[in-house]
Amino acid sequence: MSIDSAQAVNVKLTQQTSRLQTALNEVNQSYSNCQRLNNTLEKENEQLKQAAQEKTKSTTKAKTVSSKATTKSPALNPFGNGGSGNVAGNGNRTEPFLEGQSGPGNGAPNNRYLIQKPDTRDIQCDETCELAFIVTVNELGEIVGEPILDKSGTTTTDSVLIKKVLTLVKEQTKYSPMKGAGNLKKTIRVKLNAG
Repeated sequence: MSIDSAQAVNVKLTQQTSRLQTALNEVNQSYSNCQRLNNTLEKENEQLKQAAQEKTKSTTKAKTVSSKATTKSPALNPFGNGGSGNVAGNGNRTEPFLEGQSGPGNGAPNNRYLIQKPDTRDIQCDETCELAFIVTVNELGEIVGEPILDKSGTTTTDSVLIKKVLTLVKEQTKYSPMKGAGNLKKTIRVKLNAG
């Protein structure tokens, strides 16, 4: 190898070393910046934790003061306590009513949910509308009796359309079953899109 080519290689190596040194300095600078940012974030996080702890302490103190201020002997409920009940909604009231009478309490819980909606895809209508029906649901989740149109929740007066949807509601709607729940009134809403 000649001296000229050795010097050219040396110059290239020096240039590459210089570029590597510059890149290393940039990496070191970035690392320092990241450390400073991390330290700042850790300080802010610690301040937020302290603020949250102070807020929790003040909230706890306020609740304690509030509960001490509002703790009184329980007032008699003029309506009684309502007794107790089971999942089926049957219950026994032990306190007398205002008139001095006592009696059994019953009523089905209202946590039944819709598991099958009526299929209205084949119904054609000129405008988008919503129909609401009040239905009676038995313990098996089936609609019993005739659904009643809820005019306040219905946006159409087309009687043919209403009859079609009413028939589908009665035949296809299904709610969650609940053994021993008895009959329950529910409102079902059906939306029809124009087209």
